[in-house]
Amino acid sequence: MVGFQPSESSSMPPSPGESIIVVMDANRSKGSLDALEWAINTIVHPNDTVVVLGVLTELGKKPSQTSCFPFIGTVWVKLEFSAGQGEMSPSHLAEEIVKKREEYLCALQPFYRQCKKNGVKLDVQLAAGIDPRNIAVEEAHKCNPRWIVLDSHLKKDKVYIYGHVACNVAVMKGKIGAVMHPKAPECEQWGRDYVKIKAAAFTSNEPGKHQDESSADLKTLRVCSPPPTPQNPCWCPLSWRTGFPRAFSVSELEVITNCFANENIVQMKDDWELFEGVYLETPVLVMRHSVNDDRAWSLLKILSRVRHRCVFNLVGYCCSGDFMFLLRDYPCSSTLERNLQSKNTSLQLFLVLASFVGSAVITTSDESAKSLPWKVRWQIALDIGTAVRYLHEECADGPIVDLSVCSTHIVMVHGVSAMNEEEDVRLSGDVRDYGMLLIELISGKSAEHFQEQGEGQSLIDWALPQLENGSLSQVMDPRLTDASGDVTVHHMQRAALLCLKNGSGQKYSMSEVLAVVRGDQYKPDSILVVSSVTTDPQITFNYLHLLAATALIVAVYCFYIRSNSIYLIDFSCYLPPDHLRVPTSEFIEHFEICDIHQREAVDFQAKVIERSGVGGEAGFPLAVHQIPPDTSLNPTREETETILFTIVKDLLTKNNVNPKSIDIVVSNCSIFCPTPSITAMIINKFGLRSNVKSISLSGMGCSAGLLSISLAKDLLRVHRNSLALVLSMEAVTLNGYTGGVKSMLLANALFRMGGVAALLSNRNNDKGRARYKLQYLVRTHMGSDDQSYLSVFQEHDECGHVGVSLSKVLLHVAGNALKTNISELGPSVLLYSEQFLYGWYMFCSKYLGLANSEETYVPNFKKAFEHFCIHAGGRAVIDAVEDNLRLSKEDGEASRMTLYRFGNTSSSSVWYELCYLESKGRVKKGDRLWQIAFGSGFKCNSAVWKCISEPNPNLRNAWADRIHLYPVEIPNVAEH
Repeated sequence: MVGFQPSESSSMPPSPGESIIVVMDANRSKGSLDALEWAINTIVHPNDTVVVLGVLTELGKKPSQTSCFPFIGTVWVKLEFSAGQGEMSPSHLAEEIVKKREEYLCALQPFYRQCKKNGVKLDVQLAAGIDPRNIAVEEAHKCNPRWIVLDSHLKKDKVYIYGHVACNVAVMKGKIGAVMHPKAPECEQWGRDYVKIKAAAFTSNEPGKHQDESSADLKTLRVCSPPPTPQNPCWCPLSWRTGFPRAFSVSELEVITNCFANENIVQMKDDWELFEGVYLETPVLVMRHSVNDDRAWSLLKILSRVRHRCVFNLVGYCCSGDFMFLLRDYPCSSTLERNLQSKNTSLQLFLVLASFVGSAVITTSDESAKSLPWKVRWQIALDIGTAVRYLHEECADGPIVDLSVCSTHIVMVHGVSAMNEEEDVRLSGDVRDYGMLLIELISGKSAEHFQEQGEGQSLIDWALPQLENGSLSQVMDPRLTDASGDVTVHHMQRAALLCLKNGSGQKYSMSEVLAVVRGDQYKPDSILVVSSVTTDPQITFNYLHLLAATALIVAVYCFYIRSNSIYLIDFSCYLPPDHLRVPTSEFIEHFEICDIHQREAVDFQAKVIERSGVGGEAGFPLAVHQIPPDTSLNPTREETETILFTIVKDLLTKNNVNPKSIDIVVSNCSIFCPTPSITAMIINKFGLRSNVKSISLSGMGCSAGLLSISLAKDLLRVHRNSLALVLSMEAVTLNGYTGGVKSMLLANALFRMGGVAALLSNRNNDKGRARYKLQYLVRTHMGSDDQSYLSVFQEHDECGHVGVSLSKVLLHVAGNALKTNISELGPSVLLYSEQFLYGWYMFCSKYLGLANSEETYVPNFKKAFEHFCIHAGGRAVIDAVEDNLRLSKEDGEASRMTLYRFGNTSSSSVWYELCYLESKGRVKKGDRLWQIAFGSGFKCNSAVWKCISEPNPNLRNAWADRIHLYPVEIPNVAEH
């Protein structure tokens, strides 16, 4: 590492435990000083030293190359630059650094005075380079600080820094520091060169007076700090600790393996060598391959994506010169085969898949016959099966196969590869190997050595006929006499038959096989003969008890569901007053006068409104009408109280409900999460009982309205004879975005104020006055997929403005979420004829090849529902849902009219649509309606309601005053 070191006149590094490092992005002013202010006010004590490290990450960058040039006197400095920036001459670079230093000295003067008053030394440094992480960690190794505080702009580096220091780390979130607790430090070889410019340290000089900006007391230095030894080593696998897997250097590997000494060699083959060693007081294995070994690179590519508790993952990797190295945790030297065959052993058993060791850990006893009892063997079968299923079915980038699943190859196998055109055959091979492993567990015999001991007969040839004939007792390990494991052995026998007969007429996946091992599922197949059940009276007796218990549970559950129907008594939607309406022309004029956005951003929002389907009657809160808009806490609270107090009062008054009779209150508001909570506002305003159950949801997005219904439903299932008040809204005041990123400007153009209050009940005497009965509620969460998770994301833009970013793939993500949701809801609501037609289509397309993508059969949901309430997120969302479900424009009319009049009211939009249908007199007793809502995360939720009383279209509601004017023709591009 090349850098500058302070002159001898500068203060020495602070003593251990008495320094605090504050790392700030010197290219940004907004928010950076919050980190220093928080540190001084919170964690700095008298006599401490605060080291302010300003990192100039964008300074002097030029196209990818390494250049040397003179800088400050006669010193030569080496800088490594990254691509993407323009040329900067040495003189300009020096001027820029001097300018930045002057700015920092001025900005930090107030903090200098505060520190001097409190007896704290403030030491300021500027560092120019391309990797703030290495600069911060190297400084930490020299200063041995008690704390490292990162400003919010460096939060992306927090995990790396946290993994390489042994002190407390805090990351700023706004003006508050989020603390990451200390851990044992780890070794790292720093490969980035950078420049550190020692600024004028704040000493006893008067403010504004500092050392000469071109002081020559700086010199170059190469530093490589040795990693401190961890005091409290963690004995969990290294691969699961923070910061792993990571890249290692050759020098680190030499330390680990004693310079690859011969005595450290565990195994050698033509194309690789295996060394043992110790890292962080934890034993590891280092596998050395030739750099031209394609199999090793393929293995690294696959294992870098594998993360499962039953598969030992990578600890690290290294590529240097002629060799490529892979590091993994050190497993026990024994295999499953050795444990099954051993006479006297007391050790840990590790299961291996995909060339790495799995996590089933068992301690055996001294008596060989009882070393692996039936329950333990059954657990081993589950762990191995879970790992194989993960490789086959759950890997994000497609299936991975391992063709050596047997007890002999548990410690190390070869043959891991990505799937190709033969993947079906190879998947079946893994399933069959798993079946052989089950037989090894049942019999206690090794498949590899059985043929030598069994007169040329293989283990499968010996065991399979007996399992098929029901002679399970002839195969079971005679050393185990405990009858309590008979049921688990029976599960393993049935699963083994499935695996070994896999491919003979029908193919089974690992998920299906695992269900049989667990006892959750039984295949009515000729492979599983009934005779095996009747062979053992104990097993038959146990299954009769299990069958009787299951029947009883099902009966009780059905009775419980019937007696716990959820009724919707009534709901009330907020109607914004006329003075809060914002026509498109006024919207544009408002932003132009406020001068919040550049012209390009204003034009973009206008274009979005013109094409979104949002009309001129939608309203903004009063604070947004101000010039400039007031988006602080108090106006947001006023907006929330205005909406919720109005609709709750209206709902309780219409239905003559005493507030003290309410038992449950559930609210949702994604952006605004105040203290006290929103439910506390309602409890305080309307005087609810002290034992009311209240829950406030936040961050759930536009699908939160149905999430609140789901939560209220679950609570009503527990609390009999109860009333639940559900509140859904979004705070628009706090949601305004003032930056210029187009994906974040969409929210300004689409979202408008609104809210709904709904009254639910599970009391039988409320059925007569209830309007709807909840039949189904299906929730789908796609958050495990990164693209779905990031499709709606609240974050800071480059200028520090907070906004909600709507991704370009949002419609694609919504379509996938809807498809998954429908696959679960469809069997419950579709007519049998539609289910049969869809099943026939899937059969023809899969087995007969008669269907193509252009002829995809979509079930006719209009036979299941009379009405549809699609989340009014925008014209494109409604169009996409109509196309996917083959709905007509009339089916989506309620959604389009709601969007046009009220805008996107987030979680409450589906209730405005139901209100529209009722006001039009279209909902009749017996009708079923489907509410579909989408939200961040990414979520898709469905609720199915059945109308149980004839609605009165003349009731006062949010649509009553203008329903006679709708529907209206909505142009593709609205004029304003």
